Amino acid sequence: MRCLFISTLTVASLLVVGCMSDYVIPEALDRQVDRTATFTDLKRNPEAHKGKTLALGGVVLRAKNLKDGTEIEVLQLPLDRSDQPDYPLEASQGRFLVLDPDHHDPAVLKDRRITLVGEVIGKKVETIDEFEYSFPYLSARFIHIWPERRGYAYDRSYYPAYYPYPYYYYPDPYWYPPFWYNRPPVFIPPTNPPPRRFQAPAEKESPPQAPNDQPQRRFEKKSSE
Repeated sequence: MRCLFISTLTVASLLVVGCMSDYVIPEALDRQVDRTATFTDLKRNPEAHKGKTLALGGVVLRAKNLKDGTEIEVLQLPLDRSDQPDYPLEASQGRFLVLDPDHHDPAVLKDRRITLVGEVIGKKVETIDEFEYSFPYLSARFIHIWPERRGYAYDRSYYPAYYPYPYYYYPDPYWYPPFWYNRPPVFIPPTNPPPRRFQAPAEKESPPQAPNDQPQRRFEKKSSE
């Protein structure tokens, strides 16, 4: 009986921890995020989004410590419903730079997936190999470093029915899992931002009823014939 009670408490605690870890961005800060601005819009014209608070994610390509903080170059990846950049690198739409006032060890950030909330500063032009690249530049207000993936990486494309956002399709109708390695899946990035956990659904107004369609109340007397 005691073992059963302890097991129940353990399962309950794991469920609570799992529910709490669904969203990493604090709700108070999440309410300030502009979810209408896409990374494509930001990359096209960073100056037009100057001063906006955005939520972005991706894989850290490099990081270096500066006098004002740690400058991080990130390969952008879309965020899922839990604000996690859990997508293949082919889904990236470009790169961006973020300045974190808190100094981090660049060796710890290298190749790690992060989710951040930052304020758009503008753009910064730097050289990648032999050409100039215009980076959207942000000042970090919140950064979450996701744990490293160890062991077998679960392939989200293997069971696309359980992951409707985003989804995968297979170009050849004759090759489906477990034969997906013969024809790799085509990734379709999400087009709409995921719904927020505190976003109330829109209420639908019911059309007004005509007087003749009103039901008879139980305390009304029936008209005598």
